[in-house]
Amino acid sequence: MAAIAEKDIQPIPQSQFLKEGEVLKTAPKIYLKDCIINWEKGHIDIHNLIRGLSPYPCARSVFVKDSAFILFKIYESHPEHEEHSLNPGEIISDGKHFLKIACKGGFLNILSLQPEGKKRMSTVEFLRGFNIAEYKIGINRPVS
Repeated sequence: MAAIAEKDIQPIPQSQFLKEGEVLKTAPKIYLKDCIINWEKGHIDIHNLIRGLSPYPCARSVFVKDSAFILFKIYESHPEHEEHSLNPGEIISDGKHFLKIACKGGFLNILSLQPEGKKRMSTVEFLRGFNIAEYKIGINRPVS
């Protein structure tokens, strides 16, 4: 790591690591459906999806209250390993400081997010103006 910081490393083209007959491939296109969080997956998998899609196109989900819903993007998260008996997508929050969502094998602490039509904000900022107790996560709702 120090060598990188000091710019003491010579870059090596990826093509030098190819075996005989191999060809470099481009990454597949990311579609909106690829950005939708499946809360039934493991907390580490979801955290890695969020990291991989941030800041653009960004991992997405939806808060649901009765028939109304609010789409939101998640920019930062922190996985928390803990066995629990909650359903995937259940929200745990004190309504002021933290927001975590149940997943397989633990929880995902949401650190920064962006509700549709609003700016990106920290969880604390978001919870100041949003009564999270009235909402749940939409597990199977398509996000468009």
